[in-house]
Amino acid sequence: MKLNSTNRETLKAIAIVILLLLVIGLFFENRKQKSMYQPGPVDIEAVSDQPFGSLKSSEECLKDSVYSTSTGGVCGGQKLVQDHANYKIIG
Repeated sequence: MKLNSTNRETLKAIAIVILLLLVIGLFFENRKQKSMYQPGPVDIEAVSDQPFGSLKSSEECLKDSVYSTSTGGVCGGQKLVQDHANYKIIG
């Protein structure tokens, strides 16, 4: 296969770039940083252990409730969800 000078120069440039990438990769191979993070146990304390299903549901709570059932709004549902989302980290 005959290559003109432009093709030869292009192939030479590609070979040089590949060679440079390999040399750079070998140079930085020993510089891999490892994380020194040591995870530890995290203890949490729940604000509320009350289950959501135990809340009363009535028509009076429809105006204030974000949550509802077939019998009406869930009384205190938003507060319970907020309590479940907020917890205390002990250590």
